[in-house]
Amino acid sequence: MPKLATQKRTQFSSCDACRRSRVACDASKHRRQLDRSKRSESCSRCSAKKRPCTFEWMKHAKGDPLNVAQTVTPPPSTSTIPEPSHLEQTHISRFSAPQAEQFQTFTLQKKPLDPLMAKWCDRFFRNGFEAVFGTMVGRYGCPMIDDMGAKINIPSRQLVNTLDTYLKGNSENENVAPAVQNQDQKHLKDAQLDQFLDSTIRAYTARWLSLTSQTHGYETMEIEHFIRQSWRKARRNMHRLVNRVSYRSILALYLFSQTPTPIGITEEEEQDGISRALCLQSIYMQIQELRQRHNRQFSYANEELIISFSEPGKDIAQTYIDLETRAYWAVVMWDTSNSLTSSCRTSFTSGLKGACSEPTWKIVFSYLVISVKINDGACWKKDVEMTEENASRIISAAEICKLYIWKNIASLKEALREGVEEQEVLEVWHQLVCGLMIFKSPIRTLLGRCERRLQFLDQSIKLRWYMVSLQYHLGILMLAEILENTGRIELLKKQLELVKDTDHECFNVLKFGLENTYTICLATDSKSVTVSAKDATTTGVLQRPITVCLIACDPFPHYVVRIVQLMHRSMDRGMYQWDWNVNSLCDLSSILEEALGVLPQDSKDVQAGRMYFNNRAFQQQRRR
Repeated sequence: MPKLATQKRTQFSSCDACRRSRVACDASKHRRQLDRSKRSESCSRCSAKKRPCTFEWMKHAKGDPLNVAQTVTPPPSTSTIPEPSHLEQTHISRFSAPQAEQFQTFTLQKKPLDPLMAKWCDRFFRNGFEAVFGTMVGRYGCPMIDDMGAKINIPSRQLVNTLDTYLKGNSENENVAPAVQNQDQKHLKDAQLDQFLDSTIRAYTARWLSLTSQTHGYETMEIEHFIRQSWRKARRNMHRLVNRVSYRSILALYLFSQTPTPIGITEEEEQDGISRALCLQSIYMQIQELRQRHNRQFSYANEELIISFSEPGKDIAQTYIDLETRAYWAVVMWDTSNSLTSSCRTSFTSGLKGACSEPTWKIVFSYLVISVKINDGACWKKDVEMTEENASRIISAAEICKLYIWKNIASLKEALREGVEEQEVLEVWHQLVCGLMIFKSPIRTLLGRCERRLQFLDQSIKLRWYMVSLQYHLGILMLAEILENTGRIELLKKQLELVKDTDHECFNVLKFGLENTYTICLATDSKSVTVSAKDATTTGVLQRPITVCLIACDPFPHYVVRIVQLMHRSMDRGMYQWDWNVNSLCDLSSILEEALGVLPQDSKDVQAGRMYFNNRAFQQQRRR
């Protein structure tokens, strides 16, 4: 790349007098010829006029050189986002003074990400996604592992970091001899993976920053700019993560697949990059490749990282395999949820008769029949105290059963769409009915007991109860929609009472999510956030918690959008089949509208859901 301009070379051979007179100076020639110990450095002109030969101008020139980088480079930020490589000091120092002035104006207009916003994103991630995901892969969340010594909640970042630490055959050093592999390069790539994951978490959680606008004074334009900037940066990183096989890449790819497109992103820009569907496909390939590698060697120097997940004295290799199985179960959950809600085939597990023949789902069904319906149903009696651990155990069992129901609904939808033989359709239907019966008893009874004690339990338990109840009813509504669209009314009539009950309970769950609150506070991390003393004293920005309803902080708001869309069909059924009156329909419609109103409004998905709601509400009002 050619240089735009070069700095004029400084001539250091002239003394002060010769420099003022603009004549040649031979002081440097005399210095080379004379003995340096005598320090005879006078030029011929100064010697002839018997005056001191000084070089004072050089002190000022050396003390204040042309250093554009000091002027252009912004102050270091506490944000973890690195500055672009083209702003490095070695490149900026080549510009001349006028060009540097123009470059400085351009650089200062690019506002860096607010470090306090980044901290809020991290807090939303911990209190939202990790509070739910950690229990799904924790002690009671994975049906393929029976380890009562494991943690109830295993944070997602801690899980993937531990797996990457102990997996020696990952893509970063594969086919490279350990003696040849540069240790600094490995550390650099490892740190880069962490940065990619951080930027993806920021893009995933940035939509909830609107909750801080009223209490912390952020302007709407500032938040929208932060959301778009985070989304663009995360999507640029996806191209690299697709080719870097690791568990951290899997987590980052999944989070981006759940990140909606922000408002202000054009269709051309949205199409010019990696899609969310491609991120999910990359996850399935990476988890299979990671599980196929058998050259695992454990570094016992770091064994405290993995011992923290399980009981003391357990074999470290077995603990690692358990963690790997939990990560596998997480991908199974993601694949099942995506296949049902996105109307696409299952990619990670088999479709059609997957829940009937797949080994993973056979284990899940055995867990539901033996552990939940027989053993645990006898243990959780009415006289047993509803502690947080028991409540977490009940909700985890409900989440597993809900996922089993979702898998069978997805298999049924695929079977009806592909036009398979009736016998195969009935096999899937039979497995679905078995899952529904298990959820009805004992799980739903236990959830009812848990609901009565929710106000005395931790708020994360309350959030998980709301989410599993909402997603279970979402599955039933999608089942009714599938059977109606495919003309299988005879199957729908067999579960008509269940559909009717779901039509009523959905509104109760949404109302529960609107009336119950969830508090998120940044005070625990306040020491690591840099703000001005004036802001910290006058506004107390670090000590001010955020209290919102459960729907507002739901880690998967697209489920709320989907269930609101399906509830319009429920209102149509209620009008013509269940004899709902007009006043009831108005109250129910206001609940749906309020649920959409508290969701993060900075995504295209939510805006499309609100537009759909307004159109359907207008049509229903005309029919009345």
